[in-house]
Amino acid sequence: MARKMLKREVEALALLRMENAARTIEDFEAVSKKWDTREESAARKQRRYGFYTNEEVSDWLSKAERWFEFLDIIFCNPQEFPVLIEDVDIYRLVAAIRQKPKDILYLSAIRLQKPQQIAEIKKKTDRAIRKMKTKMIDDLQNDLCERLLIRIRKNGAITPNQRRLLEEYLLDEYEKFVGKRGKNMQLKHTNAWWVRHNRYEYKEKNEILYIVPRPLAKPMPYNPMKEPEKLVIDFLNVGLLMMNRKPKEEVKAAVLDFVNNYGFLGFMTALPTTPEFITYENVYFHLNHFIKKETISTEDYLNIFFPFEKLDFVKKGRESSWNIEAKPHQDRTHLAIAMTFNKNPEAVLMTFQKEYAERYDWLCRQFKDLAFNLTTPFIYYNDYDDLNEDTRDTLKQGMSAFGGTSPTYRIILDERPTLMWEFYSLMSCVQMMFTFMLTDENSTIRICKNCVKAFIANKHNKSFCSQECREEHRREREK
Repeated sequence: MARKMLKREVEALALLRMENAARTIEDFEAVSKKWDTREESAARKQRRYGFYTNEEVSDWLSKAERWFEFLDIIFCNPQEFPVLIEDVDIYRLVAAIRQKPKDILYLSAIRLQKPQQIAEIKKKTDRAIRKMKTKMIDDLQNDLCERLLIRIRKNGAITPNQRRLLEEYLLDEYEKFVGKRGKNMQLKHTNAWWVRHNRYEYKEKNEILYIVPRPLAKPMPYNPMKEPEKLVIDFLNVGLLMMNRKPKEEVKAAVLDFVNNYGFLGFMTALPTTPEFITYENVYFHLNHFIKKETISTEDYLNIFFPFEKLDFVKKGRESSWNIEAKPHQDRTHLAIAMTFNKNPEAVLMTFQKEYAERYDWLCRQFKDLAFNLTTPFIYYNDYDDLNEDTRDTLKQGMSAFGGTSPTYRIILDERPTLMWEFYSLMSCVQMMFTFMLTDENSTIRICKNCVKAFIANKHNKSFCSQECREEHRREREK
């Protein structure tokens, strides 16, 4: 059920991303056509399933049973059911197995009976049935992998699902034919710095909810590249809470917890085309989800992020001045932070000040957007054969509608040559790290089959984030 809901959410978000990215008449017409197709599909389902009486449904079912009765007579038995399998290799493997395992496969796969029910029919224990079923499936998987390797030797024509099967069960042998995949090295020997306060809280103004540093909070610099995978996974899991429609209070607590751990995302410097926007009269923007205008005045833009208390900042045309001296009731930590990062653009230093705030709805949208970028490839590749062409096209267009911003970098001589990324927002930092991790051929990002949380797999074929989730998933399947 969670998987189906996730798929629907991904498709809806893909259309929303296309709509937000649309700028021309042709773009809007294409999006409108997609929405019309989606609504027509929903209407067809409603007409098909929503307006029949119980008597009409019963009559239709009885006719269908009579119409397809001959299929049951021909194929609904343990000897003949393999002919229903489309793949030639799988058909031959299933047809060749002994009759007892074939009976169990028929009862579990066609009749959808549980091990306990099969045990009663076969006069065996359910443990014996599970053992026989597990061995049979392992044998089928191994035989199928060998056949797929033979197919690769000839022309390499295998589907995405078959490729994943090979990667999961015969990784070493598969790598001999497709080439060993190397670890992505972009995140090794790298460095970067960001600032977070030790405590944050929610605050509301004009019915808009913000997150702000608490009155006595102190800023602390840290290196987000120290544990990049943990940062990205924590970010993704906040977004997945929203995609799985968890309670609002749970989402709200998770967003605040993330900000407490890592600081603000730095929207103020992430959205403009340059972090040096302070030196201009107007701010120009990359394509984004939050500001639809191509440009607004610099003063109006600053007001978005300082809704409660203004900085001692004066701007006249392209000239500006900012008094960063500590106020009498404040400590001098913020002044020290500003001096430490004085080579950064002025707007970045403003992001680290106690007066700076970020909107809660913007934060939620960004968390959900990155989770979309994870779940879309997950749905696209794992369910490729089950998706129609229009849905595939929607997911591809939705995925490519928005991109990240490129950070600058330099090489410093530390204990060894080290790549120093110069991020002007945590948002661009996370986006870049996630992109490297997702596109790495040896990517270890997974979505747990049970709790639908993102995690880093320590084994290539790991599908669950914990042993508890594995056991819970097994119990659910056996019900």
